[in-house]
Amino acid sequence: MTKIIYIILLVSTISMAQEWSLKQMRDACTAGNYQECSNVGVQFEKSGNVLPAFKMYKIACNANNSSGCYNLGRCYKYGIGTVKNTRYSFEYYTKSCQYNSPKGCSALATMYEQGVYVAQNKTKAFNLHLKSCNLGADTGCAAVAWFYKKGFGAEQNYVKAVDYYTRACNKSNVYACTGLAGLVRAGLGTQQNEAYANKLYKFSCQSGFKHACKYIK
Repeated sequence: MTKIIYIILLVSTISMAQEWSLKQMRDACTAGNYQECSNVGVQFEKSGNVLPAFKMYKIACNANNSSGCYNLGRCYKYGIGTVKNTRYSFEYYTKSCQYNSPKGCSALATMYEQGVYVAQNKTKAFNLHLKSCNLGADTGCAAVAWFYKKGFGAEQNYVKAVDYYTRACNKSNVYACTGLAGLVRAGLGTQQNEAYANKLYKFSCQSGFKHACKYIK
């Protein structure tokens, strides 16, 4: 009985803390901190309140907040709090990238890469992934590495592929670590090192990327 009461009190305390945190973010948003407007939207979305989430993202984006624009683009892509609209998704991803959102640049790059709404443009996709990487996104660096590895949108360059895979892998990106392992095992762009390749594959496998498991020797 005591344990049940403790759990109820704990849950109540956590709920109160979350409500207080949300109130603080709302107050900051009202005061003109538009990043907090986007943060409030994220909290609404997590709780399943997608309509107010969408509205908060729009307020943030209208104030030129990169995170708000990225989330608004995502809403239009997946139909979160609004109807799906590829054109608007493209426009808001573009806006978010212009305001230096690494996620926005990556999302926009994928649209150019796959030819979604716009004509496929490998070079444009590469440059956007590169901007995302330079803004600190491990996913952007992993994509740049893959482009260099395949010669997709850029001249094939295994040395640069190793470099960018390493940048992303250092941030625990399992896809990058797996890609790096393949190059290390083959000795492409770097010295062949079976032990290091196995270490990278094991890390990716143990981190939940099951595809890497089959390459462990």
